[in-house]
Amino acid sequence: QLSSICVILDLCMMFTVLQRAARVSRRSYSSQAIAFSHKTEGKVYELRTYNVAPKDMTNFINTTNELFHLRTAASPLVGYWTTEIGPLNSVVHIWEYDSLSHRAQVRANLGGNQDWVQQYIMKVRDMWQFQKSSLMVPLTETLDVPSQPGVYELSYGKTLEAGNVPTESKLVGKWKIILGEPLEVALYHHTNIDAVVPRLQASKGTQDAALLIPTQFSPLK
Repeated sequence: QLSSICVILDLCMMFTVLQRAARVSRRSYSSQAIAFSHKTEGKVYELRTYNVAPKDMTNFINTTNELFHLRTAASPLVGYWTTEIGPLNSVVHIWEYDSLSHRAQVRANLGGNQDWVQQYIMKVRDMWQFQKSSLMVPLTETLDVPSQPGVYELSYGKTLEAGNVPTESKLVGKWKIILGEPLEVALYHHTNIDAVVPRLQASKGTQDAALLIPTQFSPLK
């Protein structure tokens, strides 16, 4: 009987050690993520939107949260959001590249990365219903990274004019789509969700907008 108790204690200790090792492993993967540059000069950006089957949305976000370190180790992720208002059951993400050739190399490397393909892509590809990609160039010299969490607004228009921006809001960055529908894109951060309405009311040229919630793994919070 004493022997059985010792075996159980040993198993409990082993389980604790494995849990700690898993946490360390996840932290080490996270630390491999490549940070995006606050300066935008010479950069190109890709705006990607995926529509996910409603029944799969929770599973998709959980799987992405667990395994997306495999992707962010390859090139800088600016932000990753779910849509609260706008195209529902969708995720929006923005990627930074040095050039189109840099993007092509990253994509080729990912295609040959069996961990990325087998562990992530094979799990989520049937969850996607629609994918859209646009290439953008910056219209602001820097990305104004928020110092506190909040919600985001992504606005589209031929020519965007901000108008009076509420004190709880700030322009993070602005881009022009050069491959895709030729629109300007502006990303705003709001520390108070109620600031979204007056900001949009004061803006000029906005043709469409979405309210975004940053995911747990998004660099922009």
